[in-house]
Amino acid sequence: MHLKTTWIGALALLGALTACGGAADQEIPVDEALDGATEDAQGLAAYRRTIYVAAAGGGTVTASPGSHVCSASSPCSLRFRTFTRVTLTAAPATNEVFSGWSGACSGTTVTCVVDNRQSRSVKATFAASTAQTPTPTPTPTPTPAPTPTPAPTPAPAPAPAPAPAPAPLPTPTPASVTLSVASAAGGSVTSSPSGIGCGNGGTVCSASFTSGSSVTLTAQPASGYTFSGWSGGGCGTTASCTIALGSSDVSITPSFVQTVIAKSIQVAWNGSTDTSVVGYRVYHGTASGVYGDVLSTTSSNLIYSTSASGTHYFAVSALNGAGSESARSAEVTVAVP
Repeated sequence: MHLKTTWIGALALLGALTACGGAADQEIPVDEALDGATEDAQGLAAYRRTIYVAAAGGGTVTASPGSHVCSASSPCSLRFRTFTRVTLTAAPATNEVFSGWSGACSGTTVTCVVDNRQSRSVKATFAASTAQTPTPTPTPTPTPAPTPTPAPTPAPAPAPAPAPAPAPLPTPTPASVTLSVASAAGGSVTSSPSGIGCGNGGTVCSASFTSGSSVTLTAQPASGYTFSGWSGGGCGTTASCTIALGSSDVSITPSFVQTVIAKSIQVAWNGSTDTSVVGYRVYHGTASGVYGDVLSTTSSNLIYSTSASGTHYFAVSALNGAGSESARSAEVTVAVP
């Protein structure tokens, strides 16, 4: 009996590989936990802050965005998404004047803009107007004035020197937060705007970005791996994720899964001419003469699948209808990369 083997190819199967570092929980500040969070259209967490608006005296306060009207008898508790710029406008009633703001706003201008990166409380105060209509004074009968002597024309006064322009105020430095990416075997992560290049040779796994900005992270699996998802940061399973940065630092972990290759080996031999032969046994092992697998077939060939690299050993015997088994064939080997 002549035994031969032929290398066929490879089929891709997936095996799990857990990313190092584990899931990173995002810390939510106390005031965010109190105000609550909703999800936007992409399924991302959108925290909301509360602005309390009250009034004292006769007048109203309107809030924009929206058409909210607040007064002394009807104060408002308004919720807006974090970092929304809310414009408050004071409008005194008839015979009232606007006295000024207190709380998150100050001054006496009727308009105030509130940045609600945290919960705010604002109060507008109105007071009764002290202006009165003057009583008209009777018009006296004019007395003819004597003809004045013309005065000499005075020399023109010199024009005053222009006041110096005020020095420009320094531009405030925007607050920044840190975005950190856990390094995971099997791939890399980059950011846009640039700043992060982590994994697969990259060593920059954290960077500072402006609070209130958005950063897009992109995961790139290495050869032999696939991307399976993110942990933390409100991201899902797509390789590209955009994170809206608030006032707190953010940590996120990518996960990559290793692809396992299954190899197929075709084992074939010359079938027996003995009419009593009804089948064959195929012996397989990874050491010569040591067979951990025994397979049965009625044909003169068989395909053996394995994920193990190295040398594989095969031998074949014939079976008759009574169950008697012939001696095994000479052992053959095949090397699997």
